[in-house]
Amino acid sequence: MSSASNTASSVLIILPAEADFDAAAFVDAHRTAKAAGHYVVLATPGGAQPQVDETELQSLGPDAATRVRGYLEECTLALLSPRALHTVDEASFAQVIILGEPAVGEEIHRFAATRRAARRPLTVLGGQPATTVEPPDSTESTTPAAPDAPDADVVSLDAVRRSRTHTKE
Repeated sequence: MSSASNTASSVLIILPAEADFDAAAFVDAHRTAKAAGHYVVLATPGGAQPQVDETELQSLGPDAATRVRGYLEECTLALLSPRALHTVDEASFAQVIILGEPAVGEEIHRFAATRRAARRPLTVLGGQPATTVEPPDSTESTTPAAPDAPDADVVSLDAVRRSRTHTKE
């Protein structure tokens, strides 16, 4: 398979290892990518198993939580053994989706910065957008800018939740 055809059909979803993830947002992103015919790969910093935000899941209500849990069960193998983010070649994916709040961790920030520098598609499903910070000079050791810079399609999880609520009515 050529690199171009592989890139055109692959989506990477990055889940945080430092915090629980929004299972409903993951299911929405995963289901949408699969329905579009994409091969979906999951990754976390260090390849750590991601943890579901149970409070957020329960806030969906019993029926929705049951549906989300059912979909998560279909993804069990991928969720139990995500790829380690540092082993992933960002250029291998047509789209990258980062699922998490703006402070998702240094490894994810570095990955997103590389993706943005290459001007490749990047979507951040997280909290409210943080401001873009100038890169530190090479002698400083600070956390990189949030992965929601202008080149990224930043989507607030609050907006995703509101749209999900409106579609139920």
